[in-house]
Order: sequence, then C-alpha cells, then structure tokens
Amino acid sequence: MKKWNWACGIALGFLGLSTAAQADVTMERCLLDQLANASDATTVAELKAACELPPAQAVISRRLQEEEKNYSKPYAITAHRLNYVLPMTYDQRRPSNEPFSQDLTNPDNRAQKIETKFQFSFKLPLVQDVLDSGGDLMAGYTQRSFWQMYNSKASKPFRETNYEPEIWYQYPVNKSFLGWNFVGASLGWDHQSNGRAQAYSRSWNRVMGGMVFERDEYALMLRPWWRIKEDPSNDDNPDISHYMGNFDLTIGRKFGRHSFDLLLRNNLEGHHNRGAVQVGWSFPLPNSPRMRGYVQWFNGYGESLMDYNVRQNTLGLGILLADW
Repeated sequence: MKKWNWACGIALGFLGLSTAAQADVTMERCLLDQLANASDATTVAELKAACELPPAQAVISRRLQEEEKNYSKPYAITAHRLNYVLPMTYDQRRPSNEPFSQDLTNPDNRAQKIETKFQFSFKLPLVQDVLDSGGDLMAGYTQRSFWQMYNSKASKPFRETNYEPEIWYQYPVNKSFLGWNFVGASLGWDHQSNGRAQAYSRSWNRVMGGMVFERDEYALMLRPWWRIKEDPSNDDNPDISHYMGNFDLTIGRKFGRHSFDLLLRNNLEGHHNRGAVQVGWSFPLPNSPRMRGYVQWFNGYGESLMDYNVRQNTLGLGILLADW
C-alpha cells in the first residue's frame, strides 16, 4: 500500500508540473502574438489580460448549464441518472427465480447467471423559479430492468423491473465548504416498486434529501432518506431499510474523456451492518461521439428490489447512453 501511495504521489506530482509548464508555454506564445500586433500605447497589463484564460467551470456547473438549455427545447429529454445498456452482466450467484417460474424442479425454468441489465432515467422541471425563490420543482423517472436474454429454454423472460418516479424541490446554494463548492440542495418524495402483486410485490416510499458538491473534475452527492411507514399488514418488505440503508453517497471523477463513479450505501447498523458498493467506468468509443463504453461492478444488497435481501456480486459490460 505504501509503495502504491508513493507511486501515485510521484505520478500526480509530474502531472501537475507538466500541466503548469504547458500553461506557461501557452501564455508566452500568446504574449508574443499580442506584442507583435499591439500598438505603442498598449500596456503590459493589457497584454496579460488578453492572454488570461477564463476560469474553467467545475463538472457539475457545466452539466447544470447544459441542462438549463435543454429545458426550453420541446424535443429534448434531459437525463436524470445514468442511462445504460449492459448486454452482458454476470452474477456470481444465480439470481432469483421467483418472478418468472413456479416449477423450480424443472432446470429449464431456472434463472441464468448471465443476463442483460439496462437503465433509463430522465427528468423535467414542473415549475421553474418557484415563487421567485430561485429553486425549481422537478419530476423524474428511473426504470431498471433485468432481462434473461440468453435464457432461451425459459423463453427469455424479464426477471425483474424496478420503477422509480420521484418529485423534488431543488435550490441552488453556491457556497464554498472545505475547498468544495456546495452547488445545491434538494428535498422530495421517492417511490420505488417492482410492479408485481402478492408474494412477489416489493415497494417502499421515502422522503429523500440531497446535497451536491463539486471541485474541479470531482462531483459528490449525498442523499439521506427516511422511509415512510406503512401499515404492517400491507408492508411487502418491512425489513428493507436494514438492507438498502438510510443514505447513499456518490462520488464521480472525470479524467479527460474517461469517467469514474463510485456509489456507497449503508444502513449504519453496527451489529448487522449491510450496504452496497458500485463502481463504474465509462470510456470513449471510436467514431461514436454520443455513446460510450461502460463497465459496472456491484457488490452488496439492493441491486434489484426482488433480491433486496440477497447479497449479490455482479459485473457488467455495455454502452453508456448518458454520462453524469
């Protein structure tokens, strides 16, 4: 570990020196060009001002600016969470058979370890600048499906689909906090279910908060939530909070045209600690300005509602349609 930290430190140091040196060369070239075309009355301060680059926007600010443009376009759909298709997803343990099979004695009816996973997510503003507050009332929808596409013997069924509509109020903050920019906060209602009935039904409702921070090419989002209590006689999954946790933390980092995202979730229970970790890497594809390659690894509880109380370890490869 010490060798790894030492090597990373040297690499980052060289990267910083290289970037600074490149910036100095660019400034010198610009000053020479400006000097060659400047009048006799031009001052040195004016030459430097002409060559200074505007401060670069951090990663979340860039996205918010582009989203604001999209909201006024009638034919544009704004991405909410990640949108992806993973044709090949491997689960180390065999996923649940329950949603599509009653006869588990027949091996043809058992779920396979390799399946297709995809997610579609969008959002739109319902009311902008609510009561002149500067904040917006938003609505979003996310759908995640698990498809046994290679399971021909079982007629290629959709093993599980999770539906997640939500509505929230978001407010811009723009305050500095420990070297990070506190971009905004949100508060809203979130419903998640698998749309099934009786023994296969899984659902819960939450009051969900959110805080978003940025620092250069880093993005950080903290989402704490509180589950809305249900009638015990109608509660499909009374222990879901013990597995899905009370919050999630997402950290993103862009390296040029590559993006990395890390999702952490935990129940903060000492004796029965459970949670999940998800790591994603998106990378450019040749001759494809819109689609990107995407690798996703998940380990823990709650990848799907049907298996919320089953620990899973999955690895998927596919296409990212909308980055964060």
